[in-house]
Parts: sequence; structure tokens; C-alpha cells
Amino acid sequence: MRGSRSFIDRQQLSALAKELLRQLDAIRGPIAASDPSLALALLWEFLALSRNVLARCDDSNAEMDELFREACHALPPVALAARPEPAALARQVFEAHCHDDDGIVHGLIEKLAESLGPTGLAALRQLFEQLAQQPAAVPPQQEQSRFWTAQSGLRAVAEAMGDVDGYIAQYGERQRRVPRIAAGIAQRLLKVGRAEEALRFLQEGSPERSPWPVLDWEDAQIAALEALGRTDEAQAARWHWFEQTLMETYLRDYLQQLPAFEDGEAEQRAIDFVAARPDLFEALSFLLEWPTGLNRAAQVIVQRHGELNGAHDGLFDAAAERLSADHPLAATLALRCMVDFALTNGCTCQCGAAAGHLHTCQQLSSRISDWGEIPPHEAYLAAIRSTHARKRGFWSKARPLGL
Repeated sequence: MRGSRSFIDRQQLSALAKELLRQLDAIRGPIAASDPSLALALLWEFLALSRNVLARCDDSNAEMDELFREACHALPPVALAARPEPAALARQVFEAHCHDDDGIVHGLIEKLAESLGPTGLAALRQLFEQLAQQPAAVPPQQEQSRFWTAQSGLRAVAEAMGDVDGYIAQYGERQRRVPRIAAGIAQRLLKVGRAEEALRFLQEGSPERSPWPVLDWEDAQIAALEALGRTDEAQAARWHWFEQTLMETYLRDYLQQLPAFEDGEAEQRAIDFVAARPDLFEALSFLLEWPTGLNRAAQVIVQRHGELNGAHDGLFDAAAERLSADHPLAATLALRCMVDFALTNGCTCQCGAAAGHLHTCQQLSSRISDWGEIPPHEAYLAAIRSTHARKRGFWSKARPLGL
């Protein structure tokens, strides 16, 4: 397998995957049980196949990728049983990390930290430091790749050693201003009780200039404020990020921190805020999922029925199902918008579903006593009969349903 160069087609790929899985099962099973050192050597050989195999096939469904990741997961327990010499293991890990073009061994250094021990981790750090300090005479792109390989390796070693300062040192000043990186640094500082420093890094790497929230940063900011006893600021941050993202977790955490007599009013304020969102899709997505949001979701659908867009069929299918019991008018409007979308856009593949939605509207109509400004079912049915009389595919599905 290592010496092959031909392209592996889909049929060959499936057969090769089965053969590789048999080998892997043999290595991590009976061989590891009887001779852990041999199993460890064979696992390294098995992982070395990944570069050749993945380069020769179209692994669009990640079948091979997952197989080699399984081999990577098998390494730590086998290494613990084999008890290899730490420096030798460090060299093997270093080589695997340096040639990991496909991300197969990502996270392996931390997983093998126990087998490497202090001696192996120190040896591994030295190997990466040598790689970083001895630039090779290669094209700039390869030189940049070498630099990032060394830096990522040193970060992983620092992580495995619990060396927070060593981890931070692998990022330059500009990199530390990237919100995602600042969040990662802060999370590690919080774990060792250095909340003031964590907050300082977060402030330097604030995502305020970005149009998109950086969830890791937000979570780290709240955790740092809580660790420093700045509860009011943590609460303000939870509410702010709820307004920005409409994520339930921020609202739940915010409400849980309030006294019992204040949480109900705050929850209503949140529901009012969501209902007023310009983006109707965002508003309904939240209200339909929030435990006390169904009544408001029904109100929003009725009040803003002119904005409903049946292209979001997943949302309105869920809305019709959840609202049909207590809010038949809102459920009807959710169903109608999908019928209108299918008929207006000539979606022949949706004719059956659209006819089913219309039939459900007919069943719901008997439970609606006040239509307000909404056309009753018979008027709506007459309108689509007139406007879409030529949609034979739809009517062929609708007539058997009594429509």
C-alpha cells in the first residue's frame, strides 16, 4: 500500500478501507494484547500510510480520514502499555506532527503526554525549538509552513506540560489581538486562577470591530468577570450577547442569576425584544424554541403575516405543528405561506406537500372563530383556484383530498 501510486476509485476505496480496518483491528486488538511494543510500531507504520493513501483518492465522504483518525486514537493506550523510551517516542511524535498535511494527528501530543512524561515532552520541545531556530533554504511558502509547524508544535507541548506562559509565548503581539486567539489564551489563564490577566488579554483582543460574534471570546469574558466577582458586569455581558446572537444559553444564564421575583419580568423583556426583531426568521426561530414563546410566536405570525416567506419550509413546518393545537389561525398562516411559495415558484417537487398543507388548513378552519383581516379558508381556496388554475400537478394532488 505504501508503494502504490495509482488513483484509487470509489469501488477500490471501499475495498481498501475494509482491508485497512481489518489490519487496524488486528493491531489494536490481539497484537496489542500480546505484544504492545510491536503494536505501537505497527500503528506508527499504519499512520504513515495516510499521506500516500489520501493523496491517491477522492475521500469526499471522509471514510479514509476517519479510519486513520481511529488509528490515532488507538495510539495512547497502546503506548501506555508498551512504555517506549521517552526520547524515541518524542522523535516519532515530532515526525508525525511535521508531516501531518491532513490534520490526522491533531491533538496527539496532549493525548500522549502521559507516555511522553516530563523527559519526552522536554525532548519534543527541543525538537520543535530546533525546527523554529534553523531556517531551511526553501521557497518562502515552505519556510512559512515550517514556521507554523514549529509554532503549533510548541503550543501543543506547552499545553501538555501545563505551561500557560509557554503557550502564550508562541503568539506574537498582533496574533494576540485576534479575538479567537485572545479567548484561547484567556481560557487557559482562567484555569490556573489568573483572571486579571485573562481579562486583559480579552480586552486587547476585543471583537468589537467584527460584524460577527466570537462565541469563545464572549464566554471567556463572562467567566473572567465572574471569577473577579464583577457579577453586574457579567450579567450586562450576558444580556448584550443575547441581544447580539439570540442564543438561548445567554438568556438562560442571565435569568438564572436573577432573584426569583425579577426573572419573570426580564424574560418578558427578552421575548418583547425578540418579537420586535426586523428579521422575522430570527425572531420566530427563537420564539418557537423558547418554552414560553409560543403565544408570542403566534402573535408575530398573525401581525406580520405579510412578511412570511415559505422558502423557509423547515421553520414553518415546525411552526404549524407546534401552533396547531392552541393557535389554529397562526398555524394556518404558516401553512399558507408554504402553499403560496410552492405555487408561485412552480415547485413541482413540492406539489404533494403543498396539497397536504392546504388540506390541513381546511381541517384547522373549523376551529377558527375570528379571522380578523385574514381571508377565511373558502376565500383563500377560491383565490388560489383562480390564480393557479393551470397548476395541474398541484390540483392532481389536491382533488383527492377534497380540495
